[in-house]
Amino acid sequence: MTFIRSICGLCALLAVLPMPATGADPAAVRVQTLRELATYPERTAPAQVVSLNDAAVSAQIAARVVSVPVKVGDVVEKDAVLVRLECTDYALGRREAEARVAGLDARIELAARRLEVGAKLMWVLAI
Repeated sequence: MTFIRSICGLCALLAVLPMPATGADPAAVRVQTLRELATYPERTAPAQVVSLNDAAVSAQIAARVVSVPVKVGDVVEKDAVLVRLECTDYALGRREAEARVAGLDARIELAARRLEVGAKLMWVLAI
């Protein structure tokens, strides 16, 4: 630190002293801060990052894996697609269940109409 102070003091002293009159134009001087002149060495080393915790990923249905759009080590956002599944069996089962529900709805509607007709007949027969 004292070396830097000495250099700064010397520079200040030289700036105050008058230039000798040689008849020639004074030389151009460029001033830079030490931060601009300093070079900081850059170091690199080969490395491999290993996660301390293993993430278990599971699907809610049984299906065949079609594609995996991410690679090991990729950074993924929340709710990103990690694996694409072929779930045609699941889709067919869902359609079958929806068809059963539609059939049951039709049976309920038919039963409601029969009840309505039966109630009208009871009222007519009661007269």
